[in-house]
Amino acid sequence: MFRPTDRQTSWFESRYLLPNKKRERLEKSWAHAFRTRVMPHIDEELFRDAFCADNGRPNFSTRLLTGAHLLEEAFDLTDEDRSRRSSST
Repeated sequence: MFRPTDRQTSWFESRYLLPNKKRERLEKSWAHAFRTRVMPHIDEELFRDAFCADNGRPNFSTRLLTGAHLLEEAFDLTDEDRSRRSSST
């Protein structure tokens, strides 16, 4: 079942949970630019036909998954590299 990403912000987003100094540093990094300039241009409707219209659980955000795959390609990471990095943090 296809469900587009909800554009409403959540109180649990990182910008609300980080101390001001870390949030400001994050906003000056490439990650903020990627989130504000690239992510909004990912058209989730392109993925609608990949999901059953009336059966199954709703999808995870295709925008977020596509963004993650773009970053994997940009940084030349394999799935193994990505999982190793996330487990070491």
